[in-house]
Amino acid sequence: MKGLRKLGYWFSVLCLLTACNTLEIRSEQGAKSTSASPEPVAPLDGTSWRLVSLNGHDLIEDTRITLRFADGFVQGFAGCNAYRPLIIGSDDETHQYRATRDDSPAADAAQSGSLTIPSFIITEKDCPSPGGVMEQERTYVEALRNAAAYRVIEDRLEIDNIEGETILVFVREDE
Repeated sequence: MKGLRKLGYWFSVLCLLTACNTLEIRSEQGAKSTSASPEPVAPLDGTSWRLVSLNGHDLIEDTRITLRFADGFVQGFAGCNAYRPLIIGSDDETHQYRATRDDSPAADAAQSGSLTIPSFIITEKDCPSPGGVMEQERTYVEALRNAAAYRVIEDRLEIDNIEGETILVFVREDE
């Protein structure tokens, strides 16, 4: 019974947050217009990155993990397998990543904001070497799916989880 009450509470919070997603704007004449919350921008689109830290640890020697933001989608190499969006070239925004930029006066000098990475597909090759590469890949994929915020400082991309912990650190890669 306690679990149902807790579920009801979170459902109410979700409904309240969803209802607050509309912003009411009045013109000087008093006419009312409504618009959705600011649309996400694509501050990361057209960038490519190479992972240098996963949950605060260096990568296994001789492994490479990449992330590319292009045309609203993410793709890359996870150490053994390639990953890409579920639907490439679709107008369906549910498969596109969403990044917003924090332009508030309180924001630091870094480019930062929220980040949501939707489901993606990944090839299913098994790589026996170097040792531990498959576990590293699973950890990376899980971390990428838990992305909640990003920060770009010069040529460095940091991705945080919902708790605010930096889980992925990348360096910019030339195209």
